[in-house]
Amino acid sequence: MSTIDNISASVGGVFGPLQSRLEPLLDSLSPRDRMLLLGLSVFGGLFVIAGVGWWMTSSLDGLRADIDDRKDTLAFVRQEIAEFDASQGQLEVIEEELKKHSGTDFSAFMEKAAESADMKDQLSSVRPTSTTSLGSLEVKNYDVKVNRVSLPQFLDFLYEVETDGYPLRITNAKLKGVTVSGAKLLNVTLEVSAFKLLQEEE
Repeated sequence: MSTIDNISASVGGVFGPLQSRLEPLLDSLSPRDRMLLLGLSVFGGLFVIAGVGWWMTSSLDGLRADIDDRKDTLAFVRQEIAEFDASQGQLEVIEEELKKHSGTDFSAFMEKAAESADMKDQLSSVRPTSTTSLGSLEVKNYDVKVNRVSLPQFLDFLYEVETDGYPLRITNAKLKGVTVSGAKLLNVTLEVSAFKLLQEEE
């Protein structure tokens, strides 16, 4: 006996008793009831197929959503890594500048910049306001006041401060116009953050 015959015999053995019971029941139904039963069977089959299709569609939608979430997470992680690498690069540049200017006091640097801009007498004060730490860096904040300077002098001073390479950042500037002997001058207060390696103090 072939494999197909064995399978047919097995199926017949399972469904044979059920078929023998259903045949008398079907014979007893009127043609109208048989059509109704057939319609219900077809409807039930279609309902099952539709339910399976809906379940598969929902599962696929859930899988797509999970994949999209994972893609977004991966993109976020890559962006964070890129920003971290950029920050590390900036930190290395700052550390190099710190080493280069490690022997230069901030007040002395400001006096030198003012002298280069021909406004040494107008540099009124360089006053520290606060100190914080960022990892291996010390950040010291200063108020730098300049009085009665012309606009060209002030621009020259800013150029000297920002292009010399000293590790600092101007965070705010307050300018006030004044008139002295008919000349229009400026009173300026700069808020400046200067950076220093903590191990330099050891």
